[in-house]
Amino acid sequence: MADQPTPGEKPTEPVVAAPAVTPTVEVSAPAVETPAPVVAAPAVETPPAVVTPPVDSVPDKYDLKLGDVPVHPSLLEKITPIFKEAGVTTKNAQALASAFAEHQKAIIPQILERDLNTLKADPQLGGLNLARTQARINDALAAFSTPQERAELTAKGLANNPTLVRFFHRVGASMQDAPQTDAGPQVRAAIPREKKLYGGGDLVTSGKTN
Repeated sequence: MADQPTPGEKPTEPVVAAPAVTPTVEVSAPAVETPAPVVAAPAVETPPAVVTPPVDSVPDKYDLKLGDVPVHPSLLEKITPIFKEAGVTTKNAQALASAFAEHQKAIIPQILERDLNTLKADPQLGGLNLARTQARINDALAAFSTPQERAELTAKGLANNPTLVRFFHRVGASMQDAPQTDAGPQVRAAIPREKKLYGGGDLVTSGKTN
């Protein structure tokens, strides 16, 4: 039996190429950085929150102002039970106080004009005596008050108050009619003629006479 030709020996037989070997690439995993330890911040004590009642609630007590002036505590004590019974909130109570303050401020000129008309109609201080009355009052005010005090009287509607007007009028009148206390040098009494001729108490002696 003839020897079988080995594959690839025949010229007509295609040569089978050996399978390609893919080289294995070793991939190393990236190094993982270890995170630094986290240092906790010191705890900060939070102050207790101040609980304030809402402005639209009925408070236990009211803190009201007339403009920039706080309402007097004794008045607040009297009106608080009334407000609480009526269900008046803090916001509504302050709105009421602000409205009253505006009314007081607007009525001051009306009070001054009313009292001035009363003064003009007074039979003793007004009428033809009005100019003299005003002069006496101004003298008393200039002597016993400061500009700030006079401005405050006007701001409060008391500048023409009949009671104060009569008081300052009496002070001004007493200043004008006050007796003179310093009479100045007195006139020397006339010396009788007989004393001048025969000596008298008007002669000044400096020593003994024979």
